[in-house]
Parts: sequence; C-alpha cells; structure tokens
Amino acid sequence: MAGLVKPGQDPHEYQPTPDDLRKAADAQLILLSDKHLEHYLEKVQQATGGKGESLSVGDKLPNLKMKADPDEPQAKAAADQNGMIDDPHWWNSG
Repeated sequence: MAGLVKPGQDPHEYQPTPDDLRKAADAQLILLSDKHLEHYLEKVQQATGGKGESLSVGDKLPNLKMKADPDEPQAKAAADQNGMIDDPHWWNSG
C-alpha cells in the first residue's frame, strides 16, 4: 500500500503527478480521507477508469471541533452557539 500524498507534503497543495496517477490506475482500492478535502480526486478517479474501488473513510468518522475565526465571515456564520465549527482534519485527532 502506498499513499499518494507523502509525509511532509501539504495535502492542500498536493497535485497528482503522472506517476501518482499510474499508481492510482493500478490500485484495487483507494482510501480517501474525504470530507471534501481531496480537490484532486477527479483526476485520480479519471486515471483509474473506474477499475478500482474507492472508500471514503473520513466520512465515517466524526468531525473534530475547532474555534471559529472571528475574522472569517463564513466560519463565523457556520459556528454553533459555542463558537465552534467542524474541522475536517480527522487524522489529527489523538
């Protein structure tokens, strides 16, 4: 099993390389962190040609909560009564 986004890479900045797309095309199963974080997902899915299965593991896990940034109107509008918003970075949970 090999990850496309390597340790130390910023997943927000990641763009699949041609080699990454070849690996995805050969995969039988692709695990996705999901929660709308994989902006490159369409490229990967096109590379697989529908041969491999995808499993969105992040959607099965609860969101973490974080304090909404009061300087960001979208975050402030999405905040609950305690000023908290969903943080989709579930793999940071300890």
